[in-house]
Amino acid sequence: TVRGTPLRVWTVPGKAQLGEFALEAAAASLGRLERYFGVKYPYGKLDLLAVPDFEAGAMENSGAIFFRETALLCDLATASLAAKKRIALVVAHEIAHQWFGNLVTMQWWDDLWLNEAFATWIEFRTVADWQPEWEIWVDFQQEKAAPFHTDALVSTRAIRAPVRSAAQASEMFDAITYEKGAAVLRMLETFLGPNVFREGVRQYIRAHREGNATANDLFGALEQVSGRRVRAIARDWIDQPGFPLVRATVTTAGTRPHVLLEQQRFFADPRRVAPTDGAAPGREAAQRWRIPLVLRFADGARLMEQRALLSRDRAELVLDARRPPKWLYANADESGFFRVQHDAATLDALVRHLPTALDAAERVGLVGNQWALTRAGYSEIDSFLDFLRAFRHETHHAVVEAVVDALAYIDTFLLTPQQRPAFARYIEELFSDQLAELGWTPNAAESDNTRLRRVAVVRALGRIAREPAVVAEAERQLQIYWADETAVDPNLVDVLVVLGAQRGSAERFEQYLERVRVARTPQDEVRHLLGLGAFEDPALVQRALELSLTPTVRTQDVGPLLARLLSNPAGKWAAWDFVRARWSAVEERLPPFMRRRLIAATGSLGTAEARQQIAEFFAAHPVEAAERTLQQTLEALDLLVAFRERAQPRLDAWLAQAV
Repeated sequence: TVRGTPLRVWTVPGKAQLGEFALEAAAASLGRLERYFGVKYPYGKLDLLAVPDFEAGAMENSGAIFFRETALLCDLATASLAAKKRIALVVAHEIAHQWFGNLVTMQWWDDLWLNEAFATWIEFRTVADWQPEWEIWVDFQQEKAAPFHTDALVSTRAIRAPVRSAAQASEMFDAITYEKGAAVLRMLETFLGPNVFREGVRQYIRAHREGNATANDLFGALEQVSGRRVRAIARDWIDQPGFPLVRATVTTAGTRPHVLLEQQRFFADPRRVAPTDGAAPGREAAQRWRIPLVLRFADGARLMEQRALLSRDRAELVLDARRPPKWLYANADESGFFRVQHDAATLDALVRHLPTALDAAERVGLVGNQWALTRAGYSEIDSFLDFLRAFRHETHHAVVEAVVDALAYIDTFLLTPQQRPAFARYIEELFSDQLAELGWTPNAAESDNTRLRRVAVVRALGRIAREPAVVAEAERQLQIYWADETAVDPNLVDVLVVLGAQRGSAERFEQYLERVRVARTPQDEVRHLLGLGAFEDPALVQRALELSLTPTVRTQDVGPLLARLLSNPAGKWAAWDFVRARWSAVEERLPPFMRRRLIAATGSLGTAEARQQIAEFFAAHPVEAAERTLQQTLEALDLLVAFRERAQPRLDAWLAQAV
């Protein structure tokens, strides 16, 4: 019972013991959310129900929230930190909806973003307050990768977009609604201050409880309590598609240092801003935002922050500094939803001062900025690979993960077979010392950060570099886990399952199937089921594909398994042939949301030939509520093909001389 509200977790028989952590997370969230909103939980009781086969992650029915089992149940003795974080975040998200969505409901579907973005933003705020050692805002920065990718496309949409049909409403459940919307709310909170922002939210809830409201109602409340033009700022971010690129150039003209700030819309395809055929830039190039900026810089030994609102194409900002800054970062705390391009000297200074200048979220942001600029043609692939050498001794797992994600993309989509040995040596150069330092077996005093860094390093060396000793040890560790689930660090098990599959035999495939059948926890069942999609033997790829149409795979898991197979370099073409040949059966087994996910997964095919096949197939077999997803997938494929053609010569030359 939390402040008079009965709180329960429901499971199918035999799994009640797996609900203890969710109950703890729900109690922590309920009390915190009551205090944040200043309104007592309104529905008398709160039941959380774990459903064995459920399309969505969760659904916020008033007082009776439904969850996928993986989003609610776990065994604390064997659960990874990622599994616990997911449960805590989803629970906080759905409980927040009891106020923001149920007690006050959106006026119409064009404001779906407000419900979902608010719940996404406040789930991180709530869990950060409950478990500060989890550094959950660094995870939030990682979550922004998906909306950054989508919103850099021409085929993106504004956060608030017209909805005239059920299909259009369904298609609004995407990264723009959830993660971009949440990032915009966090940017506004940072700009207004957390106490002012909270008071505006409370005023909005009191004014509209048991009724309908719009985003403008929330922004009006924030404007009233803050005295700032919140509506005007917010409109730029929710009614325009895309986001800005902010260029920051530090100058020392005059008696005080300045920073020149410039903005333009960021496109994954820079030809949208500077066409190469002599044509005039499109009207999108003229878009402008009111950008709340927080700059952090070093004035000698003093660490300084300075705020500004950039609303024009360019502006000169005089820094509150007595001398040229040792370094400057133009998006402190990664609070803004924009990319930053620092001038060369400023970027070099940041790299030289990495450990002391930038916190973990900012280092994740710096890697993300440089990788996005490289893919969009603002900088070159060889410069990016040189840049990554600055992270050889990186100690925060999230930053290592950001580096590994970029390297995995290069390995999957850019390399030729002839380039792979040299690229593997580069991966070993970056990470072998880290694995030697970390070892495979954690000690009792190790931090969560150290354990998660080990996972990222093993993934780099075992999955990308295919280092034989690392793969062999991963297979040995997997056998130990199967014998005793408590004998291996829970955080390591997911990557062990993938590495154990990549060169696995038919016998190991059967072992995975058996683990699916006898799994004690939802996490163990799903990791081994999706592990079937990582086998590379063609016969086993085919077996996994056939299994997707049988009762062995629950309806909720068909889409993720097929997506895993479509991303498997050794099996993706067989998976694509299977999807096309068996489309009627596949479509029948896929819930509506999962059909969109499957279309997006076809982007992993990565060639111009695939792009043509995908366009032709889904023109002949249209999927309702997936028109925009198809457009975005085709555009992303066009960009990938162009990037590969542009990057290949420089990549080849760099690998030949640098490794």
